[in-house]
This record gives sequence, C-alpha cells and structure tokens, in this order.
Amino acid sequence: MGLTNSDEFTPLRIDSPLSRFLSKHDDKHGIFLSHLDMTPVGTKKIAFYSALGTHLLYLAIFLWRAYRLYTSYGSPSKLYSQLSLYGIAFLCLDLYIVKVMAHAVRKFARNSFWYRLRCGFRPTEIVIRRPHPTYIQKLNALSVAEGSTLLHYELHRAMDVNTLNNRPGDALQTPEVWLVDYHACVEAYYLSRLVGPGAIEEDAWRMSVWTKDPNPTGGWKVIENWKILHDHARRDRYLQVFIDKLLALGKGHLFDPWLKLMSEEATTPTGEDLPLNMGMADARVALFESEGIDYEQFMTEIDQRVKQEFFSLNMPVGF
Repeated sequence: MGLTNSDEFTPLRIDSPLSRFLSKHDDKHGIFLSHLDMTPVGTKKIAFYSALGTHLLYLAIFLWRAYRLYTSYGSPSKLYSQLSLYGIAFLCLDLYIVKVMAHAVRKFARNSFWYRLRCGFRPTEIVIRRPHPTYIQKLNALSVAEGSTLLHYELHRAMDVNTLNNRPGDALQTPEVWLVDYHACVEAYYLSRLVGPGAIEEDAWRMSVWTKDPNPTGGWKVIENWKILHDHARRDRYLQVFIDKLLALGKGHLFDPWLKLMSEEATTPTGEDLPLNMGMADARVALFESEGIDYEQFMTEIDQRVKQEFFSLNMPVGF
C-alpha cells in the first residue's frame, strides 16, 4: 500500500541509506510517518511512566490470575473437582485474562520499555510510525477511491502539527491506525550518531511522510511537511503565488474571506490552537466553488509551482 502522487512526493535514490533503511523496516505496508519529538523531557517521562504504571498493573493481574489457575486447576484432582458449570466458566475467564494481560505486557516490554532502556530520554527524539496491520486490511477491503480518501484523512490527522508539538512519541499510538515502530526508532537513533557511509542525519526525519512506489522497480518517495510549515520563505512565497493566481483569475476578493476561514479553523476565539479537522476544508471548498473555481486543483497548482521553485539537492545525508 502506498501513495503514488508523484507531484507531491520527491523520490529517494534507490541506493541511498534512507531507502535501504525504509525497505528493511517495511513489512509491505509501504508507508512511514516521521517527525522529531521535541516535547520537554519531563513530558516524555510522564507519558512513559504512566504507561509503565498501567502495564505493571497488568503484570500484577496476570500473576494473580496465573496463580489462581495454578492453585485451582494445577493438578488432575483439582481440575476434576472444578468440572462444574461455575468452575468451567471461571477457568475460561482466567485463561482469557491471562492471555490478554500477557500480550499487553509483552508488547510493552518489547517496544516502549525496550526503547527507553536502549535510548533513554533525550530533548530531541526520532519518532517513526507505521500503519497498524488491521488498518491495512481495512483499506484493502475498500475501493481505490474510498481507500485513498480514508488514508489521506488519517494522514492529515496523524501529521497535525499541533498534536505533534504537544504529545510525545509514546502518546502517539493510535489504536488500529498508527503504531510507533520502536525498532526503527532505535536504529534511526544509532544511524544518526554514525559518522561516514550509511549515516542518516537526525534532520532527515523531520516531519515527513514516506511511501513506497507499488511498482516492482519503484523506490521510496517523501513529502517533507516540515518545509511547508516551518520554512518562512516558502510559506511567504506560497501566499504570494496564491494571491497572484487569484488576481489573474479576477477573483482577488476571495482572499480576505479565505484568510478569515483559515484563521477561524486554526484557533479558538481565545487564540488557542485547534486540532486538525477534515471538515474544516468544506467551507473553503464551498467558497471557491461559489465562484466557479475547483479548490483542490487550484491549491495543487500552487503546491507544484512553489515546490519547483524551492526544490533543492542539498538534502540531509541519506537522501
């Protein structure tokens, strides 16, 4: 599964360290999300220790129910004495609880706990996410158009800058949608400290979406969201091209209401940031359609022009 819009994504060299890294950790889902987690170390610790406390509770429940299984059903005579409807019901319940608790504890130990043991807590951490296997199955069961729409919606939610700026990596697990790939995070951390061939700079993992071309000979591509969000020159140019294009169409009067909508959708009346909502785009689309303009095509043309103007070969090591 992947996104194939070549106008949005920049291809990586097939022989680059980044391509090799992504291929190594890809289990045929074809998509990775990355960003640099710069939330305060204290916030990271709170998220981790909260999860640790929860899983210690799960471990205690597991040990309690496992001990109960042993004391109640640990020998043929004990098992025989429990062969009643009541006893069998509790046996099934205990087995279910032991299985669920064991799975949760093992998953936490092999991922977040193992990651913290290897890498500790740092001011800047590389966070790499991948889609949940059940989410891939869900997308594959849909039509191409429906799957693409749903995937883009979840990508927008997952890469919401307000969320990424305020929630540490350990708190970004989205049930049945996105998972933090802790093994990839650990390797990315060590490769960022490497000097020489095979090194991948930490900056390479700034807020980006990575996707695999589904063609057998295709490689990996990336769209670097951080450039749009944090490059002031690019953002200013984007706005200027937007205005020029409106004026060329004789629709300059649309700029002020569009800007007002953007402001209202991004913040509350008190100035607080709002989380991303895909429904926010509806008003902008309606505004432009009322003037006979295809909003999506209009914005795509601007994206392509600005991208061409700012395209640079000076990418971080690894590209």
